[in-house]
Formats: sequence, C-alpha cells, structure tokens
Amino acid sequence: MSYGKIKGGCILIPAAARFFRQPKEGKVQEERVLRKIIELGRPEWEGDTLVLHCSDPSVSLEHLRPCGQMIVDSDACAFIYLAEVDGEDDYTYLFLPVPVWHGLRSAVLEHKRVVAVSKDAKLELVQLEDEFRYLLENIRGNSNYGNKMLENVEAIFSVE
Repeated sequence: MSYGKIKGGCILIPAAARFFRQPKEGKVQEERVLRKIIELGRPEWEGDTLVLHCSDPSVSLEHLRPCGQMIVDSDACAFIYLAEVDGEDDYTYLFLPVPVWHGLRSAVLEHKRVVAVSKDAKLELVQLEDEFRYLLENIRGNSNYGNKMLENVEAIFSVE
C-alpha cells in the first residue's frame, strides 16, 4: 500500500480534511496536515493476548499512547486505531488491514487483549473491543462504506 512520504519509519499522508488558521495579521492561511501511519500485521497469539507486529521493523511505538478510539478507512479497507504522542496535536494511525481481521475477530469474540509491538515497545490497544463492535454495527449493511469494505466485513465478521 502506498500512502505518501516516509519519515522516521512512519508513513506520512495528507489528511483528508484541510483546516484554516487565522493568523494575527488577518490573512487566512490554508494548512495541510500529514498523518503518521503504522501498518500492523503478522498476528500471533501469546497466551491470551493477540500480538500485532509493525510491518516496518524500523518503526518505534515507544512514545505513543493509546487513545481508545477507532475509525475506518474504507478506501484502504482497514480499521484504524488512534494513538498519540504527548505534546502533538495530531494522531498516529495504526492501520489494521484485512489480513489481521481474523485474529481481531477472535480477540473481540473471546474478550482478549490486543497489543501492537515494535522493535522497542508494546502498546495495548485499550477499548478496542467496544470501538470495534460499534464500528461493525455501523458498517453492516451500510453501502456508504463501499462495497469492498462491506463485503470483507460481512465475510469475516458475519457471526457476531
């Protein structure tokens, strides 16, 4: 998947939305926000915990903290867990693509912990189960998410 520039092991993409700032001199300036994306993959079980490894081995999760919120990127067919760095105004997107969905399904159904792992840190994805269930309810039968997203969600999460 190609998102944009790579910086410090994270992929930076332009945000979908633009925002405007009113500087002191009275002129409105348009700004574009770059999002940091870390794709998670290679799901494996360690006891009662689903471990998702950063796809890029150079990525660090050391300074991230979980937000307990999720969104959807229907174009990329991925769930996104939001994390943040203290002192920064923007989120880091932890991408959960289709290949990890079967593991996520099991973790949600069995009320198990989900942890993202990088070369130097672990990050528990707190409140993932509640957020995930909420998103699944909204996606099922809703063509606004696009046919590809809808078909994948209904195929993998049809039992809940």
